[in-house]
Amino acid sequence: MLRSLSICQRAQKRLFCISSAQSVEGNNRKLKDAKLKLESHILCEHRELDQVSKAFRKSFYSSRIRSNKSYCFTLNRASPAFSVNFIREIQCSSQLGNGSSHNDKPVHNHRNCWNCGRNTSPVLELFFCDCGVVQKPAIELTYFDIMLLEPSFDIDIKKLSDVFKETQKKLHPDKFSAKSEMERKLAQEQSSLLNKAYGVLLKPLSRALYLLELQGITIEDDTKLTDSEFLMEIMEINEKISSIASESDLNSVEADNSSQIENCLVQLSHSFSLKDYSKAKVMTIRLRYYTTIQERLFELRRSRLG
Repeated sequence: MLRSLSICQRAQKRLFCISSAQSVEGNNRKLKDAKLKLESHILCEHRELDQVSKAFRKSFYSSRIRSNKSYCFTLNRASPAFSVNFIREIQCSSQLGNGSSHNDKPVHNHRNCWNCGRNTSPVLELFFCDCGVVQKPAIELTYFDIMLLEPSFDIDIKKLSDVFKETQKKLHPDKFSAKSEMERKLAQEQSSLLNKAYGVLLKPLSRALYLLELQGITIEDDTKLTDSEFLMEIMEINEKISSIASESDLNSVEADNSSQIENCLVQLSHSFSLKDYSKAKVMTIRLRYYTTIQERLFELRRSRLG
């Protein structure tokens, strides 16, 4: 609030300067230029003040503010903790104010609440209208939009999990036991969409496949590489697995495969950051091979322990 007061004081001083300038007789060009500059500065100050005050008002009336399970939103060099709902409100007014999501795809700017008929916010009221009723799933949004993330291979897993947990709590069936059949149905659909978005973005392989899908690149289950050297390497690894006779053999193969997976993840991160989708596709297919081997090793270890 000290920043708000400071902005007001600066605006008042500049208004006083303009008033003084207007009292001076004559058509002095310098005075006119100074007046225009001052008016421009004051306009900027008022806009900034309006944004700051709106943000603070939203933080005060948000009933879901928490001190631990929340996200930090930097405002005026401070980091107050706000709930997921408040983060959605900030995104609604800034990032999506022009009707576009993170990947520049149109969002549902005209999405009316089925209960009250009001045009709902595309982000703040993504799951619930202000009237308190659960909304229809926004299937036109990407999973990244739903989980409040930028469309990237490198994501904040903790943020993903926090958004998922907090939103799922609001959609829990126990909260809709006394609601109408329509609300129970929509809550279940929203929960299913949230589960799918979380599951896809959580694992590197499915996340890479989804990012490629957003670019119109599909990798079928039977898609294979034509790299004979790589295919020979995979064949040799499978032969090693078949001949594993001891715990040390298993550990050795697991370590080598984990190293290959880490290398794939580094290459994928680099490829997606450069928007080199051709290379990203190749590395995604390789990652799928190594992930299959990892799953086979896991099953082998579990059977040995069992």
